Amino acid sequence: MRKAGGGSIVNVASVLGINGARLRAAYAASKGAVVLLTKCMAIDHGPDKIRVNAICPSFVETDLTAEVIRKAP
Repeated sequence: MRKAGGGSIVNVASVLGINGARLRAAYAASKGAVVLLTKCMAIDHGPDKIRVNAICPSFVETDLTAEVIRKAP
């Protein structure tokens, strides 16, 4: 990317990397690491015109999460 004059890196994290949730400590910690990694990479590579961003999707209702939603208080 440096040789090309810049570029873009997109990491996938989660809103749980920003705000924790009950019974999700390990997942939230791993996604928080992605968020901070993204920030550090942006600082490191910004001068080389390489943008680094993270998308942080929220909980999404799917067939796989239907049981979790059904059991939620």
